[in-house]
Amino acid sequence: MPSLRLRHRSRRFLLAAAVIALVTVGAAVTLCVLLTGGSHGTRVTADNISRRFRACLITSDPDQPAARASWAGLQEAARTDAVNSQRIVTPASARTAKELLPYVDSLVQRQCGLIVSAGPRLDQAIAQAAEAQPAQRFLTTGSPVGLPNTTALPDPTSADVAAAVRAASRPRSAPARSPAHGS
Repeated sequence: MPSLRLRHRSRRFLLAAAVIALVTVGAAVTLCVLLTGGSHGTRVTADNISRRFRACLITSDPDQPAARASWAGLQEAARTDAVNSQRIVTPASARTAKELLPYVDSLVQRQCGLIVSAGPRLDQAIAQAAEAQPAQRFLTTGSPVGLPNTTALPDPTSADVAAAVRAASRPRSAPARSPAHGS
């Protein structure tokens, strides 16, 4: 009988040793991944897996008429066209352009093809973002910004915003090349 107990203990011992070895290897691999991949300043980007055009609304007050009409227009475009729509509401404590600009910039980083702003508090932040990001398209329901990448749409209807989103979602055509002169 003593040899039977020894064999039984040997199996338990081997099983415990195998479990400990697997846990140790798993911990080592996890530690290596965390130490080599996490802190090298990797840039976080928002991938658009669907490859659909992304239109984003930013507002400081979602209950104001321009914000309601804009959000309804974005949702309409999303229902009928290949458009993803998103909305962020800035906190009430963010009142200055300096405080609001990070929220606008977050939409640029999310790769929104068109950023729609609703609310007069956002006008200066949109102007600064539009100046810093000339390739980004903006639609504002407030004061005109006066930059080529911005469009002002005072008192918008949902149909106005949906039409603007549809127009922005169409691929831009490349500028025509002039024929080469002389040879």
